[in-house]
Amino acid sequence: MDHLRDLALFVAVAETKSFTKAAALLGVPTSTLSRRIAELEASMALKLLVRSTRQVELTEAGALYLSLGEGVVAAAREAHQQVRGLADTPQGTLRMSVEAEIGPRLVAPVLAEYLDRYPQVRVDLDLSPRRVDLLSEGFNLALRIGRLPDSRLTVRRLALLSASLYAAPSYLSRRGRPEHPEDLAGHARIHLLHKGDRGEWRLMKDDEAIEVPADSVLCANNMTMIRHLARFGIGIAVVDDLMASEDVERGFLEPVLPGWALEPLPLSILTPTRLLPATTRAFVDLLAQRAVGMVGLIP
Repeated sequence: MDHLRDLALFVAVAETKSFTKAAALLGVPTSTLSRRIAELEASMALKLLVRSTRQVELTEAGALYLSLGEGVVAAAREAHQQVRGLADTPQGTLRMSVEAEIGPRLVAPVLAEYLDRYPQVRVDLDLSPRRVDLLSEGFNLALRIGRLPDSRLTVRRLALLSASLYAAPSYLSRRGRPEHPEDLAGHARIHLLHKGDRGEWRLMKDDEAIEVPADSVLCANNMTMIRHLARFGIGIAVVDDLMASEDVERGFLEPVLPGWALEPLPLSILTPTRLLPATTRAFVDLLAQRAVGMVGLIP
């Protein structure tokens, strides 16, 4: 029995929780995959997987085997990739999931350069708010804002995304410009909702931090909507500096309380493994290069 090969087959089934998806990912018939896993279980005299009509679940023995075997399979793949050569020309399909609100400003120009360099690549770009499952849905990478839950995915922090206060010139001429965070109490505020927050603003400048109590005239969970509401002069809003830069350049928004900012949020690239195919690696490296020095991004 080829133990390493069967271990790799088992890991693929366990990670995707599906014989069909694993077979498609590995390029083998589902019947062959099922037979090899059954032979593996027979050789151990243990049940590793429980098959149901909806998906595959791990037994206690299967969970232990997965935890011990994932690293072995990844190391074998890495060794194979290094021997084969890491300078392969990017080609095929690159599937990525990106936070919709940073896609146009950050990802679009990098994609244009990437596709010009590698015309043999086709890109499938998912911009929905849904957090895709990279392993089971076959995505090569995801770009995410904020703190991430623990997972088996490989995480590379690209930068920190800074956020500050902005308002339309019409609002500031009508209501006046605050000079200190304490002055915000008399202003209409537009709050960007995050999971679990209470609506307060924690503003920082050098070593000073001031918490402004929750008292917003409007709350929304979409940064694009927040920007448009602020541009209409409804109030002062928290806007990612990366996204606000274009509105500032065009005169639609102005910074409020310059020098004061909210706590920056991590901007991270997630991949199924640290061993990346050339197609994924070339895009990740280019994105990291172009992000350096971009307005609103802190290395």
